[in-house]
Amino acid sequence: MSSRTLVNLGLLILVGILAALAAWEPGKQAPPDSERLTPLNPADIHQVRIERAGRATVAAQRGEDGEWRLTEPRGLPANGYRF
Repeated sequence: MSSRTLVNLGLLILVGILAALAAWEPGKQAPPDSERLTPLNPADIHQVRIERAGRATVAAQRGEDGEWRLTEPRGLPANGYRF
């Protein structure tokens, strides 16, 4: 084997090792389970109301189609991703 072939073979092995390390991700820990604020099931929540001292009340309600709508201070469609 020529020296060029040995260099290419060594580089191929090095790339394989680096790819295995990237896929395996040693030392990376699994994320902890998220802590729930309430034992309620999110599917059972149909209305959210936030009352703040000295500020306007914000309320949202889930419609029959499952989409959220702001009901206070104005009736507008809400961003369902954030609810």
